[in-house]
Amino acid sequence: MKCERCWSEDGVGDLIVAESNKSGRNAELGKIHLCHSCRAAAPREPLLLQKLFLKFASKKELLQHYGVNAASDALVRWCTEMGITLKEAETLLSQESVRLGLFAASDMSSLQPPTRQPPYGYRIQEGSLIPSPSESSVVLSVFDKYLEGETLEDIAQWLNRSRVPTRKDKTWHRSTVRYLLRNPLYAGYQRRNGVLRKSSHPALLEPSLFEKTQAMLAERCRRPDQKVSAISLDTG
Repeated sequence: MKCERCWSEDGVGDLIVAESNKSGRNAELGKIHLCHSCRAAAPREPLLLQKLFLKFASKKELLQHYGVNAASDALVRWCTEMGITLKEAETLLSQESVRLGLFAASDMSSLQPPTRQPPYGYRIQEGSLIPSPSESSVVLSVFDKYLEGETLEDIAQWLNRSRVPTRKDKTWHRSTVRYLLRNPLYAGYQRRNGVLRKSSHPALLEPSLFEKTQAMLAERCRRPDQKVSAISLDTG
């Protein structure tokens, strides 16, 4: 039996996974197998446990996933994905005896609210998101190429060869491409309070194509410790 977080076989045991229900009591959702070290560091707050601690076994994995150099920047992106504020994240983290092995006190002190910059592919007009003609065509090309079978690395190299600029004139990486492909905003959805909801902004692609991309991302991930769950949209 191996640890579901770091894949170690050292002292693996069960950890109860629970979530607060409407009555305020904890409802048991199941058990996960963790090594001694991971059990000791595991947070008891369900969102931190399931969406952060189990997903990233090290700070290096966290930074690579979001294509950033600082843990504080990665936390800002994670908050955006989860639909929670930085203040809410800080409160959750401060309630834990350890910082998951991913964040230090200095990371928290350097947190700054994200600037009002629209996601790649969009611009802001009169307070609303509207497609940016040049960037939205890049977004569509990235989705098309991935659905045609090209790898994240292939697409990143194509973008760099084509001298397609990023927002900060930096180099495209496979992690940057993956982050773009995982953004439900392009299908017309946004996260609010951790839940995906249909938004009023214009979508760049059909929800069915976005969901197909998520299934391919989950299926084609080679390392089991970096598996991601396919994002499912509520189109009902």
